[in-house]
Amino acid sequence: MHHSELTARSRNPEALIALTRRLEVRRSELERENAELRQSQQTLLRQLKFEEFLFDLSRTFIGLTEEEVDANMERGLMRVGEFLEMDRVTILELSRDRMEMAVAYSWSGPGAALTRVVISKSTHPWWVDQVLRGEVSLASHVDDLPEQAAAEKEYLRQRGVASAASIPFRVSGEIAGAISFVTLHRHVRWTDELVNELRAIGDILWNALKRRRSMEELHAAQAFLRDSEERFRLAMNNVAAGVYTLDLNGMVTYVNPAAEAILGWTNAELLGKNMHDVTHYTHPDGTPYPANECPGLTVLHGSEVREHEDMFIRKDGRFVPVVLSASPLKKDQMTVGIVVGFRDDTLRREAERAVRESEERFRLMANAAPVLIWVAGVDKLCTYFNHGWLEFTGRPLEAELGNGWVQGIHSEDVEKCLQTYTTAFDRREPFQMEYRLRRHDGEYRWIYHQGVPRFNADGSFAGYIGSCIDVTASKQVADALSTVNQKLIEAHEEERTRLARELHDDIVQRLALLSVHLQLVKRTPLPGEADQKITAAIRRISDLTTDLQALSHRLHSSKLESLGLAGAAAAFCEELSDQQGVEIDFRPENVSKTMPMEIALSVFRVLQQALQNAVKHSGARSFHVLLRGQPDAVELTVKDSGSGFDIQQAMKGRGLGLTSMKERLALVHGQLSIYSELGRGTTVQARVPLTFQSAPAGQAEDTSGAGARSPSAGTTTNQSADPA
Repeated sequence: MHHSELTARSRNPEALIALTRRLEVRRSELERENAELRQSQQTLLRQLKFEEFLFDLSRTFIGLTEEEVDANMERGLMRVGEFLEMDRVTILELSRDRMEMAVAYSWSGPGAALTRVVISKSTHPWWVDQVLRGEVSLASHVDDLPEQAAAEKEYLRQRGVASAASIPFRVSGEIAGAISFVTLHRHVRWTDELVNELRAIGDILWNALKRRRSMEELHAAQAFLRDSEERFRLAMNNVAAGVYTLDLNGMVTYVNPAAEAILGWTNAELLGKNMHDVTHYTHPDGTPYPANECPGLTVLHGSEVREHEDMFIRKDGRFVPVVLSASPLKKDQMTVGIVVGFRDDTLRREAERAVRESEERFRLMANAAPVLIWVAGVDKLCTYFNHGWLEFTGRPLEAELGNGWVQGIHSEDVEKCLQTYTTAFDRREPFQMEYRLRRHDGEYRWIYHQGVPRFNADGSFAGYIGSCIDVTASKQVADALSTVNQKLIEAHEEERTRLARELHDDIVQRLALLSVHLQLVKRTPLPGEADQKITAAIRRISDLTTDLQALSHRLHSSKLESLGLAGAAAAFCEELSDQQGVEIDFRPENVSKTMPMEIALSVFRVLQQALQNAVKHSGARSFHVLLRGQPDAVELTVKDSGSGFDIQQAMKGRGLGLTSMKERLALVHGQLSIYSELGRGTTVQARVPLTFQSAPAGQAEDTSGAGARSPSAGTTTNQSADPA
């Protein structure tokens, strides 16, 4: 504007005012433009500083080793906090179950120390859910948080937090953690620009952490691989079986020490060689062994080999028997080789050969033996019968095997026979029994059958072996002898009865009459010496009469007829107790007074013999007698706690009356059992059926275990008795 124009306008006040206003507006516009320019410059400068900071931060973490990450991470967080003017910066990792976040790294300025190292979903549900959803959490003021974040508000207030922000991290699309920023003394306006900067910083730090974790996992995997390889080597070095691996061409890739020992070749010598051409090229008879027939190589066609018996060739040219298994080696479902495991089978085959030879020798001896021999397995089924058995029964071996032999047993003996057999078998105990077996001509013969358990070398149960002999003739002789003995006992009993009556009715009466005569003579005045002699004679006659009466009662108890078995037994126990000065505890239970006299007499005689033997030989001073009546039998038990005796020796000797007791009970089909043990006393038991008609013909007799039942006497003895 020219000077002349200004001068002209100055003369016009309105024009001057208008000009002034325009100048003021222009000045304001210039000032605003200048302020915006300065702000743009500051923004640009800050962006430049941030880019420089980000570049420097990124350069710091690129190429760090695993060991350097920790130290640089702490320094990096400090630089971030100071650059952004934050009081605390924290990196958190999400747990595998996604229920909590643990602090991985954290930096805090003065007065802003971190107090919680784990943020769980139970204590901070809103924040953890925000992270899991991948959403940013921003709060310029604590109260900016929503109502659902009540727990988080309280947590931040207690720690004096002014502003807070949380940026989630993603790895392959999955939330892996978060980075949080906190201020204590100023409120931060979390602009989009600032949030983007926080994301950029978080990405750099998280990538460094992720790289460290990846390196840790890699090192762990490498360590695991080394451990696995070491365990494999240790296992292969210590396994007893030989193991080698082949590639698809049959070339050796590995041989373990056991295989080296069996084959005589070392791993170094076999590596890269064709295993079949080295150890499997010929049969023991010298014929070639084509590779296409090699079972270890057939697995390349998809099959597997299990427990195949074969022969390998050692380095020294000797053949070694082996049992091998082979399987394909697979990687990603593709066959990449073969693994073969084998063991030296020399000892087993030699043992089998020795067993076969032993079995052959056994069969030769068994077939030549003059007895019937059988063998049973662990399942109770018979697996062998010798020629003697087959010739006796006239049946083929196939018919007798298993339980077929039972078909030849008399039908009345089968149940008892099988019960004895299975009971002993289950208890692994020896057994003996007698039964009738059909001979080849159809006649049933009495067989004495005994068996004992067999055990393997390792102590395991292997079954039973037994032998049998035809005892028909001996049983007939024993039955005949028993009949004679029974008749002798009957005659003896009749003679005892006759003598007892003569003693009681004749001798005792005559002695009584003599005593009366002497007493009459004594009434006549006699010289003193004669009177004394007559008195002494009367006393001796009285003692003799008492002894003869006792002898008469022992020979034949009249009380047995008048009082019955229980009364006669009680009287005998009382009489013997008084005579010998011992204590006898007699207890009768339900004893019938009407039992047959033959039974009562037999039981009474056994009681006499057993008690007299016990008093004489046991050394005990107290005895227990139990006489018990059953609906179908009567039972007698005589027990002492004396010295005991050896039953087998006692059966060979004389004087104990065991045979007499057995024969007496045999008259009424009773059974005698004796249990005795040296130093622990003796128990004698007798049992007599109340009906004693002839026993069913052919009843099998069990002589298993410790109790041995005599065919003629029907008596069981046990090695735990006393000279009764």
